[in-house]
Amino acid sequence: MKIVDVNIKSLIANAAEIIAPLWPLQTIIARNPLQGIESLNFEDAIAIGEKFFAGRCDIKRKASSKVNREMIKWCQVFLDEGQATITMPEREKGFYQAWALLAPFDRKLRSSNKNEWLESLPSEAEEAIFFCLKRLAIPDEQIEEYLKYSLAELPGWAGYIKWRAEWQNKEIGLKNPIT
Repeated sequence: MKIVDVNIKSLIANAAEIIAPLWPLQTIIARNPLQGIESLNFEDAIAIGEKFFAGRCDIKRKASSKVNREMIKWCQVFLDEGQATITMPEREKGFYQAWALLAPFDRKLRSSNKNEWLESLPSEAEEAIFFCLKRLAIPDEQIEEYLKYSLAELPGWAGYIKWRAEWQNKEIGLKNPIT
């Protein structure tokens, strides 16, 4: 399957339904962890929660802990809201574009085979996601489920990004888009 045959944004949006938005820490707002799946009956919502947040994934996820560490590092830098002494350069271009410009300078990502991999990434985020899914040999029919597991592994960051995309005051606007 080619990227033109797949609406990766729709697959990501569907996968993100299991993620509840997470307000910034300074707001101290409680959240329902099943908020994204409230339309289901309670038993079905609990089953989905158990599957993705406490369950085991049958799809190969061998690199997930390394990827998660990198995601945490880059989300932390990108989503800084004035706490850091030095802010992430190029944030106004969006998460993927800023990351793509800075990743070649990251010591953890600097090696000949990783540099080749970084250089081979498409320039658009959606295409890069599809490229990586194909590189991981995720079968087309399992992409959405794989994305759900990926988001469920980092529910705090995924929830905060969902809040920014769907709940943050739109009048303030997002000066550093992450979605």
